[in-house]
Amino acid sequence: ESVLFSEPNVKSGLGFFVKKSDTQPQPVQTLGRYNNIQELAGKKIGIQTGTTNERLVAENIPTAAREYFNTLPDALIALKTGKIDAICCSIYAARHMMIENDDIMYLDHKLASLDLVPIFSPTEKGRKLREEYSEFVKGLWADGTINEIDSIWLGKDESKRVLKDYTKLPAPNGVLKMASEPTD
Repeated sequence: ESVLFSEPNVKSGLGFFVKKSDTQPQPVQTLGRYNNIQELAGKKIGIQTGTTNERLVAENIPTAAREYFNTLPDALIALKTGKIDAICCSIYAARHMMIENDDIMYLDHKLASLDLVPIFSPTEKGRKLREEYSEFVKGLWADGTINEIDSIWLGKDESKRVLKDYTKLPAPNGVLKMASEPTD
Protein backbone atom coordinates (compact mmCIF):
# COMPACT_ATOMS: atom_id res chain seq x y z
CA GLU A 1 0.00 0.00 0.00
CA SER A 2 2.00 2.99 -1.25
CA VAL A 3 -0.79 5.61 -1.22
CA LEU A 4 -4.25 6.01 0.28
CA PHE A 5 -7.24 7.03 -1.85
CA SER A 6 -10.06 9.17 -0.49
CA GLU A 7 -13.71 9.43 -1.50
CA PRO A 8 -14.03 10.81 -5.05
CA ASN A 9 -14.67 14.50 -5.38
CA VAL A 10 -15.48 14.10 -9.10
CA LYS A 11 -17.43 11.15 -10.50
CA SER A 12 -16.94 10.93 -14.23
CA GLY A 13 -16.07 8.51 -16.95
CA LEU A 14 -13.70 8.09 -19.83
CA GLY A 15 -15.27 8.67 -23.20
CA PHE A 16 -15.03 10.53 -26.49
CA PHE A 17 -15.93 13.90 -27.78
CA VAL A 18 -16.45 14.67 -31.44
CA LYS A 19 -17.47 17.50 -33.74
CA LYS A 20 -21.18 17.95 -34.15
CA SER A 21 -22.50 16.98 -37.55
CA ASP A 22 -22.35 19.68 -40.20
CA THR A 23 -25.53 18.23 -41.71
CA GLN A 24 -27.69 18.43 -38.59
CA PRO A 25 -29.81 21.54 -38.10
CA GLN A 26 -28.64 23.52 -35.08
CA PRO A 27 -29.07 23.46 -32.16
CA VAL A 28 -29.22 19.65 -32.25
CA GLN A 29 -27.35 18.51 -29.15
CA THR A 30 -27.49 14.75 -29.51
CA LEU A 31 -26.21 13.98 -32.99
CA GLY A 32 -22.59 14.31 -33.98
CA ARG A 33 -20.55 13.02 -36.88
CA TYR A 34 -20.41 9.76 -34.90
CA ASN A 35 -23.15 8.57 -32.59
CA ASN A 36 -21.46 5.59 -30.90
CA ILE A 37 -17.98 4.21 -30.43
CA GLN A 38 -18.45 1.44 -32.99
CA GLU A 39 -18.51 4.16 -35.65
CA LEU A 40 -15.00 5.20 -34.55
CA ALA A 41 -13.49 1.93 -35.84
CA GLY A 42 -10.73 2.79 -38.31
CA LYS A 43 -10.88 6.50 -37.42
CA LYS A 44 -8.18 8.74 -35.91
CA ILE A 45 -8.57 9.22 -32.18
CA GLY A 46 -6.66 11.87 -30.25
CA ILE A 47 -5.13 10.80 -26.94
CA GLN A 48 -3.28 12.95 -24.44
CA THR A 49 0.28 11.70 -24.02
CA GLY A 50 0.94 10.03 -20.68
CA THR A 51 -2.62 8.90 -19.95
CA THR A 52 -3.98 5.37 -19.69
CA ASN A 53 -6.50 6.23 -22.41
CA GLU A 54 -4.30 4.59 -25.06
CA ARG A 55 -4.77 1.14 -23.54
CA LEU A 56 -8.54 1.54 -23.27
CA VAL A 57 -8.87 2.75 -26.86
CA ALA A 58 -6.72 -0.14 -28.10
CA GLU A 59 -8.85 -2.66 -26.18
CA ASN A 60 -12.23 -1.21 -27.21
CA ILE A 61 -11.54 0.08 -30.73
CA PRO A 62 -8.50 -1.90 -31.93
CA THR A 63 -8.71 -0.64 -35.53
CA ALA A 64 -8.62 3.04 -34.53
CA ALA A 65 -5.48 5.01 -35.33
CA ARG A 66 -4.16 6.76 -32.22
CA GLU A 67 -2.74 10.28 -32.49
CA TYR A 68 -0.92 11.75 -29.49
CA PHE A 69 -1.10 15.30 -28.11
CA ASN A 70 0.65 17.00 -25.21
CA THR A 71 -2.49 18.91 -24.20
CA LEU A 72 -6.24 18.59 -24.70
CA PRO A 73 -6.40 22.05 -26.33
CA ASP A 74 -3.92 20.80 -28.96
CA ALA A 75 -6.15 17.79 -29.58
CA LEU A 76 -9.20 20.06 -29.77
CA ILE A 77 -7.57 22.11 -32.56
CA ALA A 78 -6.83 18.88 -34.43
CA LEU A 79 -10.45 17.79 -34.01
CA LYS A 80 -11.82 21.12 -35.22
CA THR A 81 -9.54 21.15 -38.26
CA GLY A 82 -10.39 17.56 -39.21
CA LYS A 83 -6.97 16.04 -38.49
CA ILE A 84 -8.58 13.60 -36.04
CA ASP A 85 -12.11 12.27 -35.71
CA ALA A 86 -12.51 12.10 -31.93
CA ILE A 87 -10.71 12.75 -28.65
CA CYS A 88 -10.61 10.22 -25.82
CA CYS A 89 -10.63 11.95 -22.44
CA SER A 90 -12.59 12.23 -19.23
CA ILE A 91 -16.19 13.26 -19.72
CA TYR A 92 -15.56 15.95 -17.12
CA ALA A 93 -12.76 17.44 -19.26
CA ALA A 94 -14.98 17.20 -22.34
CA ARG A 95 -17.73 19.10 -20.52
CA HIS A 96 -15.22 21.86 -19.75
CA MET A 97 -14.19 22.03 -23.42
CA MET A 98 -17.84 22.18 -24.49
CA ILE A 99 -18.41 25.37 -22.46
CA GLU A 100 -16.37 27.36 -24.97
CA ASN A 101 -16.97 25.22 -28.04
CA ASP A 102 -20.56 24.84 -29.22
CA ASP A 103 -19.48 22.72 -32.19
CA ILE A 104 -18.36 19.69 -30.14
CA MET A 105 -20.16 17.10 -28.03
CA TYR A 106 -19.34 13.91 -26.17
CA LEU A 107 -20.69 10.54 -27.13
CA ASP A 108 -23.06 9.00 -24.63
CA HIS A 109 -20.86 5.95 -24.00
CA LYS A 110 -18.29 5.47 -21.26
CA LEU A 111 -15.23 3.31 -21.80
CA ALA A 112 -14.66 3.23 -18.06
CA SER A 113 -15.64 4.94 -14.85
CA LEU A 114 -13.19 7.62 -13.89
CA ASP A 115 -13.45 9.04 -10.41
CA LEU A 116 -11.03 11.78 -9.46
CA VAL A 117 -9.69 11.40 -5.96
CA PRO A 118 -6.99 12.92 -3.81
CA ILE A 119 -4.36 10.53 -2.52
CA PHE A 120 -2.67 10.65 0.85
CA SER A 121 0.55 9.22 2.22
CA PRO A 122 0.25 5.89 4.08
CA THR A 123 1.45 7.42 7.34
CA GLU A 124 -0.68 7.72 10.44
CA LYS A 125 -1.09 11.45 9.74
CA GLY A 126 -2.06 10.66 6.12
CA ARG A 127 -4.63 8.08 7.24
CA LYS A 128 -6.23 10.54 9.66
CA LEU A 129 -6.29 13.30 7.05
CA ARG A 130 -7.78 10.94 4.44
CA GLU A 131 -10.59 9.94 6.82
CA GLU A 132 -11.37 13.59 7.65
CA TYR A 133 -11.29 14.56 3.97
CA SER A 134 -13.47 11.60 2.93
CA GLU A 135 -16.11 12.47 5.54
CA PHE A 136 -16.09 16.09 4.36
CA VAL A 137 -16.53 15.06 0.70
CA LYS A 138 -19.30 12.59 1.56
CA GLY A 139 -21.16 15.51 3.15
CA LEU A 140 -20.69 17.64 0.03
CA TRP A 141 -22.19 14.86 -2.12
CA ALA A 142 -25.05 14.28 0.31
CA ASP A 143 -26.13 17.91 0.58
CA GLY A 144 -25.82 18.63 -3.17
CA THR A 145 -22.89 21.05 -2.88
CA ILE A 146 -20.75 19.25 -5.48
CA ASN A 147 -23.61 19.20 -7.99
CA GLU A 148 -24.17 22.92 -7.35
CA ILE A 149 -20.47 23.64 -7.92
CA ASP A 150 -20.60 21.64 -11.17
CA SER A 151 -23.61 23.60 -12.39
CA ILE A 152 -21.76 26.87 -11.78
CA TRP A 153 -18.41 25.92 -13.31
CA LEU A 154 -19.86 23.87 -16.17
CA GLY A 155 -22.76 26.25 -16.85
CA LYS A 156 -22.95 29.04 -19.38
CA ASP A 157 -23.38 31.92 -16.90
CA GLU A 158 -19.85 33.26 -16.46
CA SER A 159 -21.00 35.83 -13.89
CA LYS A 160 -21.47 32.96 -11.40
CA ARG A 161 -17.85 31.82 -11.80
CA VAL A 162 -16.31 33.90 -9.04
CA LEU A 163 -13.60 32.68 -6.69
CA LYS A 164 -13.68 33.94 -3.13
CA ASP A 165 -10.46 35.02 -1.46
CA TYR A 166 -9.85 31.84 0.49
CA THR A 167 -6.57 33.17 1.93
CA LYS A 168 -8.58 35.08 4.53
CA LEU A 169 -10.53 32.06 5.82
CA PRO A 170 -9.65 30.75 9.28
CA ALA A 171 -7.60 27.55 9.32
CA PRO A 172 -8.03 26.13 12.83
CA ASN A 173 -6.77 22.70 11.72
CA GLY A 174 -3.91 23.99 9.59
CA VAL A 175 -3.54 24.35 5.83
CA LEU A 176 -3.89 21.44 3.41
CA LYS A 177 -1.15 21.60 0.78
CA MET A 178 -1.60 19.57 -2.35
CA ALA A 179 -0.39 19.00 -5.88
CA SER A 180 -2.59 18.24 -8.87
CA GLU A 181 -2.10 15.93 -11.83
CA PRO A 182 -3.60 17.85 -14.77
CA THR A 183 -3.53 15.41 -17.67
CA ASP A 184 -7.25 14.83 -18.02
